Amino acid sequence: VERLQDIIKGQTTQMVSPALLRVLHFIADYYLQSPATVAHVLLATPSNTSVPIPQPQPLRQLHIGGQTPAGWVDELKQTLNADRQVLILCPDVSSVAATVTALERVSIANLVVLHSRLSKAQQHQALRAAVGGTRVVVGTRMAVLARYQQLGLIMVTDEHREGYKQWDQNPRYHALTVARKLADELGAGLIVSSVWPTVTTLQMAR
Repeated sequence: VERLQDIIKGQTTQMVSPALLRVLHFIADYYLQSPATVAHVLLATPSNTSVPIPQPQPLRQLHIGGQTPAGWVDELKQTLNADRQVLILCPDVSSVAATVTALERVSIANLVVLHSRLSKAQQHQALRAAVGGTRVVVGTRMAVLARYQQLGLIMVTDEHREGYKQWDQNPRYHALTVARKLADELGAGLIVSSVWPTVTTLQMAR
């Protein structure tokens, strides 16, 4: 017994914010999964950094037909100037590459990419960068599950594409549904773009 130690003394990572815990339980309830299943994905990235959590701001949820991230330069720069992070979600890996190229053309730098074709080590490094406050994160649906703490704006491109739905493993989430909850809890803006918006997304935007 004398060799046992209090587990909390070995805790070197940052505690999870109440906002992210609410996101975790929302995903578990909405997709009928155990909180442990969701936590395995959402809380997989350790962080030794201490980042102040911003106060929630009113949610801006917009529908802008067909624009690319390069067309949102004003929104991007306003968020970055406020020292908040921007998450840009893309439906597939090729769209991630095209988005990065478009952002570089308008002088948006200091970004990290996150998608399933990266090696596990690269994914881990990208997740740590996202948690640590890298200013712009561009990724596929998995990027919505990083533990953001300074998130100020989420942009969802081509929201009608099937790539935003996780079909093959639990939790079988839709990235736009999670993005809406994440934006709400963290006080971030949400911009949804599509040439052919789904009926449900149009209704929610209205």
